Amino acid sequence: ASLTKIDRKESALAVKSYLRAQAILQQHKDIPSFRGIYVECETIVEDLKEQLKETFRNQYVSSKDISDSVNHLLMLGEPPDQLAQEYLESAKRNLTGELDELRLQLRLKLGQDVSDSVKDESLRPSDSIPNLPMDVLEFVDTGCSNFLSNLSLVVTSYTEMFLGKDRLPTAPISGVSEDASLTK
Repeated sequence: ASLTKIDRKESALAVKSYLRAQAILQQHKDIPSFRGIYVECETIVEDLKEQLKETFRNQYVSSKDISDSVNHLLMLGEPPDQLAQEYLESAKRNLTGELDELRLQLRLKLGQDVSDSVKDESLRPSDSIPNLPMDVLEFVDTGCSNFLSNLSLVVTSYTEMFLGKDRLPTAPISGVSEDASLTK
């Protein structure tokens, strides 16, 4: 039975509390009065792991939230190789979306046909007028504040989570060396 979803903000506390109690629960799981508590805790933690993994699949989650989820999953003993792969795939999807938006803006500015481009909903004021390109300041701000900040966060987070702890993925990571130029 699925238990109540744990709020993203509460997941850090849930992980910390579980890790503190895990050894005691494991040690006493054969005692009848502890068995129910142990089973319930394990069920909650499995549900929490699934919730945290769902973060990777959600395209509207920030890179920071994804990094937090990975950290929590690592603390809960999930395999680093698999998490590294999922983290990079999710980061690639998010960063590609941001690059696609910048490419679309370049095409608009150059007067090229953008009818084949499917645009996600965004919060830009100029979106109320179709095919209106960003002004140069908005373009630079979007490129620097969004894309480069998120790229930096992904690299830093990956390094800290997977390389900084002497945890190298053993499987090749697909898509890492792909071209990320704006003039694709």
